[in-house]
Amino acid sequence: MLKKLIKTIPAVAILLGGTFCFATPAIAEGEENGDTPTPDVWLQISPVSKRTKIAPNEVQDGDFVVENIGAKDFDYKVYATPYYSTGGESYDWNFTIENTYTQIARWITFEDKDGNYVKEATFHLKKGEKQTIKYRITTPADVPAGGQYAALFAQSLEEDSNNQDATAGIKTISRVGMVLYAKADGDTRDVAEISNYSFDKFKFSGNLQATATIKNEGNTDFAANIDYTVKTLFGKELYTLPEGQKAYILLPETERTVNIEWADTPFMGIFQVNYKVSALNQVKDQSSIVLVLPIFIGIIALLLLTVVVIWVIILIRKRNERKSRLLV
Repeated sequence: MLKKLIKTIPAVAILLGGTFCFATPAIAEGEENGDTPTPDVWLQISPVSKRTKIAPNEVQDGDFVVENIGAKDFDYKVYATPYYSTGGESYDWNFTIENTYTQIARWITFEDKDGNYVKEATFHLKKGEKQTIKYRITTPADVPAGGQYAALFAQSLEEDSNNQDATAGIKTISRVGMVLYAKADGDTRDVAEISNYSFDKFKFSGNLQATATIKNEGNTDFAANIDYTVKTLFGKELYTLPEGQKAYILLPETERTVNIEWADTPFMGIFQVNYKVSALNQVKDQSSIVLVLPIFIGIIALLLLTVVVIWVIILIRKRNERKSRLLV
């Protein structure tokens, strides 16, 4: 089963706060015995993100570490791409968009084995070996003010197709990247807007949900912070957002829709809910008593209430009739 999954999954991506990894691991010996296999080709990078300041006509050097944690030796290359987002609900990361905020990808070169700085450099990495990769940012005279974003990738090279030991039909590629967040000197604008802020206050069925759209109208990135907490009427905490879902990076001139769902919402109950969204100096923060009441129970309650009301009316009429008789 594991072998089928590895063959069918072309890439695995983990994107959170600037961390991402793409890999298609090969199958190592020992799988047939039930052991967890170590992929033949498996790269690791550190750090996963870095922030820096840049200025016009400047040369700035940096580095990162690439490690072979796979089962075999292999060759790999390093290169830079734009790093931006298509925005929206999924806020997918894009490594091809070229705009004002991804120009830095064109200013980055890497030191090769001969000591020259080139756009793309290749290296050989032995099993268990670590290598420090040096890169250089050479900024032009007309650097736009605000943020600049790039991804620095280390990607394994495909095995020789003539290699008889290679698994037929499977190409082993591992790709990891470091996100570079740069901020240029000049007039930076930090502007945030929060809209479509809402959360369930009454529900017949299903899970409690909350949503908000956050827009970055400035020219540099910021982190939006989300907090969603559910408690009983007596103050006992039932649910709060995991730490990994409380902060979202927004790049300039993009917007992101955040959707929250309490997956373990009971089918009935009364709760205290607090929902807070903050982005720069913009804050939306509300608390409310929330009722979850299945519709069939609501119908039963409505019928009972109707019966009670009718019964009370009948009692009042009978009492009024008795009073009228006594007066006569």
